[in-house]
Amino acid sequence: MFDDVRKMVKEVSRIGVAFGFVYLVLGLILLAAGYPHRHAYVLGLGSLLLLPHSVALAYIGSAVHNKQDPFLSVTLLASVPLIVLPMLGIMLEYKIFPAWFGAVSLLSSFSSIRIASKRKSSLKLSLVMVALTYIAAFFAILYGFLEGFPPKFSELILGLILAYPVPLIFSVTVHALPSTFKDEPLVPASILALIFSGASSLLVLGQEYVIGLSLALVSLLIYPIAARFYRLPLYSRRIPIKDKDHPAYQGAKYFITGHYYVILVIAIITAYTILYFNNSGCTLLCLVHAYSMGFIALHFMIHGPMMLPVILRVKHRKKFTQTPYLLILFSLLLWPSLGIGSYILFLFSLIVGFRIVK
Repeated sequence: MFDDVRKMVKEVSRIGVAFGFVYLVLGLILLAAGYPHRHAYVLGLGSLLLLPHSVALAYIGSAVHNKQDPFLSVTLLASVPLIVLPMLGIMLEYKIFPAWFGAVSLLSSFSSIRIASKRKSSLKLSLVMVALTYIAAFFAILYGFLEGFPPKFSELILGLILAYPVPLIFSVTVHALPSTFKDEPLVPASILALIFSGASSLLVLGQEYVIGLSLALVSLLIYPIAARFYRLPLYSRRIPIKDKDHPAYQGAKYFITGHYYVILVIAIITAYTILYFNNSGCTLLCLVHAYSMGFIALHFMIHGPMMLPVILRVKHRKKFTQTPYLLILFSLLLWPSLGIGSYILFLFSLIVGFRIVK
């Protein structure tokens, strides 16, 4: 494994993703058992940070052609402790994880930018954005340690969400969506979306919520333009397989349709943010769930059926259905008023989503 960095990437990513899902299940069990704070700590560290990082390692590693890459090897080895550190969340201890994650973020940014220098077109842009995302995560964590983390974990995790998984999604989608249909992203808009999200993170961590959340909204609104969501109808016509019963056609349609749901989720987050500004039924905790259960979970559902079978080495059933998208959407709509209903719908979205893959 150590003689071939590509094999090393596959192993570390596979274990990290597997543990990320373990923490997701554990977090949901803790909530059902009446431990909301432990639920937040385990999910926040294990699923919102470790899981995206493990997928990002596979994404970065997929662009490596040489067997030897000492710097990426060091990044992978440094990532291994992150696999177990979320367990500290059960004891309501969280600062060790972000401290280590900050160090790993610096290594990951250097690895991504080095690999990007050898790539071209939108993949190069994407890897540069991944590097910038890790830098944003590093500075968000550094700011927290220097200036003091927000008093509530929900406020901290919202800031970290805006620093890492959200711009990481931007970074991947601006390449993955257009390039799948032989198109290119809008470069200035892509960079702007990432910058606004990174800046919003620092402001939220500094408890400047109105300005910070406003910038976060701006980044969400720029993102579909950067990734050319307005060409989704054109992409539907460009699906090379015309047989609607063919798994390849259904997979492409599933991928395209998921991005229409992203637009709806952005609209809901916009509405919830406005409600928060007006003290009308949405709190910061509400927004944490809007970003995590809505924006982040939906993108995992879009990309998961294509990426996870490869990472986890499982057989792909290719039974594509829009049901997980609908369940996530309704779960998000229910959260502020009916928590138990939201929980049940989200749980079923995971089960149905898993059935697409396995």
